Amino acid sequence: MYSNKPIILLKITRKEHIKSIIDEGFFHFTLASYFRENAIANPNSLIYDIDECSYSRLHIVYLENNITKEREKIFDKDHGHMAHNRDQCLFCTYSPNIKQTFTSWDEKKKCYNMSISKEDIKELCNGNPCNDYGIIIFEFPYKTIDKIDKEFKKQGITGAAGYVQYDDHYFEIKGDPQSLDNCIECAFHKRKNYSNQNEYRIVALNKTTENLTSIRIGQLDDDEFSVHNIETDKDLLVEIHPYINKKFSETAVALSLDYIDVKWV
Repeated sequence: MYSNKPIILLKITRKEHIKSIIDEGFFHFTLASYFRENAIANPNSLIYDIDECSYSRLHIVYLENNITKEREKIFDKDHGHMAHNRDQCLFCTYSPNIKQTFTSWDEKKKCYNMSISKEDIKELCNGNPCNDYGIIIFEFPYKTIDKIDKEFKKQGITGAAGYVQYDDHYFEIKGDPQSLDNCIECAFHKRKNYSNQNEYRIVALNKTTENLTSIRIGQLDDDEFSVHNIETDKDLLVEIHPYINKKFSETAVALSLDYIDVKWV
């Protein structure tokens, strides 16, 4: 279901949602169209994106006049917004893509640093009091993702998980642009101005044009997660201490988590 196993996943959400994740394994997947529609009124939002699940910019779309047969280019690399509308539903998290960047490595502490500013945290609380929100960190993420994958298969749901690529939607199209594979692939590409999100997401193709609310994998095990309160007006710093395999080269990736420190600075 996924490639590039994440070392941790971090999600900021309402405390009642965190409780339902832990107690029931309830994962709420939101329609991609929700993020597009809300981006119209909130064009500079950290949350919403008018190009969510957009076609590749390498794909050109024309509109043909049935009478004159003249064609007008309505989508290409320079203009237009056109998204796959195949009921993609998203569960979005933050995760450092250690396979792609080593700039966050702290040699003194032997850890990777992941930070989220107080401004971004406030926006992720969507205008609500931050005290109503909390942080859940999935510390054994591929264990949790495997459970979700099994539930997808049980319900006949097509899905995938992976890091988002911040490439301004320039990616290769394989085969039919309308295929299910491309429908899923487009969910893993965003504009470069979102790159500070370091997003890892799970994508599901729902069978109806609704949020996917049927994924329940049962109570999470104690080793799968930790929960943290938000300290308002402070930046979040997560120090990720991995097991280091000395036989790897200096650019090798250690994906086994030893422990994390969550700090407010």
